[in-house]
Amino acid sequence: MFDRLVQLFEQGSEAPPPSDPTDHTLAVATLLVEAARMDHSIAPDERDRIAQLLQWRFEMTEANAESLLDQAVEASADSHSLHRYSLAIRTNFDEAERITVIELLWDIAYIDGHLHEREASLMRKLAGLLYVTDQDSGAARKRAQARLGIAQD
Repeated sequence: MFDRLVQLFEQGSEAPPPSDPTDHTLAVATLLVEAARMDHSIAPDERDRIAQLLQWRFEMTEANAESLLDQAVEASADSHSLHRYSLAIRTNFDEAERITVIELLWDIAYIDGHLHEREASLMRKLAGLLYVTDQDSGAARKRAQARLGIAQD
């Protein structure tokens, strides 16, 4: 038992990212859930939109997207840090794909028609964790707003 404690302290408080190659999909889904939870709950329209985005981005069936979303909701509830998920995305996605992830996150942030302060803060943090520049994040934001028919700010 002592050896296990020493191992945990050596690794730090953050669990290493999963080695399963499909974890990047769960990582994206979990970050989308985190964005939706900024108001402490996931509204039905947010859940539906996340499922649609997962289907589109990962070319999966509706059933698979719903299953992934359920896993992401559970992972989000058990998580205390975004670093694990951002690392899985940085490891598996190139720059253009990470910008697409930011665009998906902006889509969820704006699903209710406006941006809350907590959502804006999360987006700044996630852009930094995913190594997406402010300029690229801003362009992704505008694309998400245009897709949702929201006046750009």
